[in-house]
Amino acid sequence: MRFIAAMWVALSHGAALPLKAMLHGWGTTGYVIAAIHSVLFNGVAAVTVFFVISGFCIHYPYAGAPKLDTVGYLIRRYVRIGIPLLACLAILSLCNDEIGRAGNGVLWSIYCELIYYSLYPLLRPAFARFGIARLLGLSALVAFAMIVTHWSYVRTWQFGIGLTWTIGLPSWLVGCLLAERAASGRGSVRRGPVWAWRAVAWCYTIAAGLLVGHSPVVIGAPATSLLFSFYCLFWLDRELLGYATVAPLKRLEWCGTWSYSLYLTHAMVITAWTSLLLPLPALVNWALEILVIIACALAFHFAVERPSHLLARKLARNYWSARQREAPAG
Repeated sequence: MRFIAAMWVALSHGAALPLKAMLHGWGTTGYVIAAIHSVLFNGVAAVTVFFVISGFCIHYPYAGAPKLDTVGYLIRRYVRIGIPLLACLAILSLCNDEIGRAGNGVLWSIYCELIYYSLYPLLRPAFARFGIARLLGLSALVAFAMIVTHWSYVRTWQFGIGLTWTIGLPSWLVGCLLAERAASGRGSVRRGPVWAWRAVAWCYTIAAGLLVGHSPVVIGAPATSLLFSFYCLFWLDRELLGYATVAPLKRLEWCGTWSYSLYLTHAMVITAWTSLLLPLPALVNWALEILVIIACALAFHFAVERPSHLLARKLARNYWSARQREAPAG
């Protein structure tokens, strides 16, 4: 699901099939088809799914643990996400302004993740005292107040680094709530075909995109994403139920391991590829673009992301080993 979400973001940022060029000369029919195609991929909604999955993955290993080793936890989190981020920023510093703007434009969600990682050691005792559901409700009220008082902001990142994380926090806490339920063994009571849940999610995100760019009454992405995060609570709960009985595809699981690299690199690759203006048929140019996006993501993964993961684990193990040696005997 992480890979699909990352690819969804890339498709929303210009990597989708170039139907407008392919249907040139079709008249009104071609225009209508291209217009429908242009709203099929909602990148902000995909980021919401990312936040939910992130909250789940962070909290699940610690949901039943009596306490959290904060230093060891932060070492792993900061190294794993920080080194690829710094490498991405270094690459962007060497690029022209257009590629730099595109690459930096997707990093707002990474900065939010860093804030959530940093807050987690403080949130965990609050989970135990007040319950995740109550904190989720409180965070949703804060996000709703921010959205209402900044209604003209149609894009989540318009709130700036200092406030954007408050809009995404409910989504992240939804993931924590899912993790708590999964760790406690409470199974889902929601049934129905999983593809129906996915279809409703897709239809909602299409409608959300229309409300931003094609509606006389504009409702921005912050508002639609907040509502979508609560749908994700039930939808991803159903996904978890499915994975408990039918194993996910191994190839997609592997793709999920380099989804972070795909997210970091896709915008700069798309912008650079578009600027080449290769004299190729639209479909051929698109196929090559997808291959280049995937190739660059894999190269970044093996050169930067995977080594940072291994380093994070090693540093955390060394820290925990040192702590155990220093602990008093008995």
